[in-house]
Amino acid sequence: MLYSKIRTIEFELNTICNSWCPICIRYVARDDGLYLNPDMKINQKIDIALVEKIISSELIANNVGIDMIGTAGEPVAHPDFIDIIKLILKYKPDATFNIHTNGGIRNEKFFTELAHLLPRGRSRICFSLDGLEDTNHIYRKRSKWKDIEYAMSQVLSMKHKPTTL
Repeated sequence: MLYSKIRTIEFELNTICNSWCPICIRYVARDDGLYLNPDMKINQKIDIALVEKIISSELIANNVGIDMIGTAGEPVAHPDFIDIIKLILKYKPDATFNIHTNGGIRNEKFFTELAHLLPRGRSRICFSLDGLEDTNHIYRKRSKWKDIEYAMSQVLSMKHKPTTL
């Protein structure tokens, strides 16, 4: 047997997002416009009970790597995101986290709580940007640079910073 435990899980937590990105699978571009993909169920979310069922399994390694990248939605947009992190840590206290965000959807309180929950030295928050203030909005439509910049500054100013930004 090559592996005795599952060592990595990628959770696609939802299809909720604050941005309209032309290359995202949530949308289709046609007739010089961007439209919701008719084949995509938008604004859906995974139930926290399903996360618990998965993460509590004995098949999952105690030091499991958790990826929340967001192929079809913004991971931190899930209304129970903080509770999901707490739940994972309840069952797998040695878990590592790799969280991607566009940075434009949550406030200071959220990022402060998240930084205190994430295991120091075993966590990463990646702000996914396409340029800076003058170009990010071209590729990540409806995103507001001031909100993104604020979120990044909050994470950088935290005493309990995740490993990287």
